[in-house]
Amino acid sequence: MASGSLLTSFTEWWRQRRAAKQEAARKEKALHEALEAFVDMAGHHIRAVGGYAKKLRPAIATALEYINGLVATIPGPLEISPRAWGMDPAVNALFVKQDDLAPLFTRMGEAKKFFARKRPAETYALLTMDRAERTVFAAEMQGAIMKRDIPRTSVTFSNHRLIALGESEEETRAELKTRCFGVLAELVREEIEQAKAREQELKYLENLYKVKLNSLGDWVDDKVLHDDIAQYKNPSIAEMEASLGQVRRELHEVRQVFYSNEAHLKALERVVARVPEILQARTVSTELNEFSMLAKEGANEASHQITLARISLGEERQREAVVVRFKLADFR
Repeated sequence: MASGSLLTSFTEWWRQRRAAKQEAARKEKALHEALEAFVDMAGHHIRAVGGYAKKLRPAIATALEYINGLVATIPGPLEISPRAWGMDPAVNALFVKQDDLAPLFTRMGEAKKFFARKRPAETYALLTMDRAERTVFAAEMQGAIMKRDIPRTSVTFSNHRLIALGESEEETRAELKTRCFGVLAELVREEIEQAKAREQELKYLENLYKVKLNSLGDWVDDKVLHDDIAQYKNPSIAEMEASLGQVRRELHEVRQVFYSNEAHLKALERVVARVPEILQARTVSTELNEFSMLAKEGANEASHQITLARISLGEERQREAVVVRFKLADFR
């Protein structure tokens, strides 16, 4: 018995060890793929920097873990179909009219492109929407008395969009993770474009100071210009040359952002480190009555709960979202 128990323990230990190694290899592969995909999106020339992968790895690993958690918080899949719109109050709450379903799920945006390439029996996607709340006035039973013009809060969803279509939930969620890194890459590109725009402003200021100094008739050639400007008797010249020096220093720094691969790499690291500020998601559950109004505690009315993810990009852009599952055949 003892030898059998020992063998069982060893077998279990070996199984766990192998499983741990396989999971570590899977994570390493996912990290490598995320890093290389991000570099492709943000600027493949960064590969010219020696050890770029090693330098980016810690930031990408942290961002990947965060993004994995963010995508996992998105609820679903919620089944969508014309029949579900009539049977499932959660689906009914998301769409004002049943007629809104077919165009969105078959003929618009990414759905149109997806189904032009493939037609799986079942499709998954992320459904995103704007949420709006407004005050309406409704009749309400209070005890045995019907009261009218009672203020209630109505919840509606609009500007529906379907993205990241896939043939499985795993495929859709994997695509969402890629798109999260795409958002970060776009912010890097925006930072580069802002640096280029700032370069033009600084070049204009540099030329302006040159013209002004020339107009004073006391221009000092670039080669002898130095930081010690106290020697100049004319305070206007001293001030302008100080400003010109500052402009040129900033111009040098700004040019480093998009002319230096090393500086570009640091821009990537800065953006990736800010991912918790840039992308956020939390689940929000809402109790609604059959008329899509916020249910009142203690009210004698039927209600249902819908759970969505509230996804935020920065402080301004915010959308409600849920992973959905649907069949193309249901909309024919």
